Amino acid sequence: MKRYRTELGTEAVRELVGNRSPEDVFVTSQITTLEVEAAAARALRGRMLEQEAYDVLLGWSAQDVGRVFALYPVTGETIRKAIDVTRTHGLRAGDAVHVATALEFTGSRSVVVLVTSDKELLTVVARERWLVGLDPQGPDAIEQIRILR
Repeated sequence: MKRYRTELGTEAVRELVGNRSPEDVFVTSQITTLEVEAAAARALRGRMLEQEAYDVLLGWSAQDVGRVFALYPVTGETIRKAIDVTRTHGLRAGDAVHVATALEFTGSRSVVVLVTSDKELLTVVARERWLVGLDPQGPDAIEQIRILR
């Protein structure tokens, strides 16, 4: 959501996506589309978003799929890895799928960065040998992005 609404961490996400290098690849699990839809619908229902802002947010999100973010399918292997992650770290199902998706890319990339502000998820990522966590709300997030590049 930080890409589509101004909130704490938006500046770092804009730096990450807007100033990406040719080597940067942004992959997310298919469930991200559901998470964006659900968060937007809840914000609309709770009157945190007006209908027009809701429509714009979902339009931007739809445009980003394929253009900015590649969607990685949730396969049987992803679910098996997510189950392992859940058993090891006790994560919620959706978070475990995100970690499993990131882990599936560790063999093809030198660095796999999982971007999240969820403290529990950042703790798990720090324990996973092949992943780097980036908290866009962190005070040094933009500096971390520059170092990672």
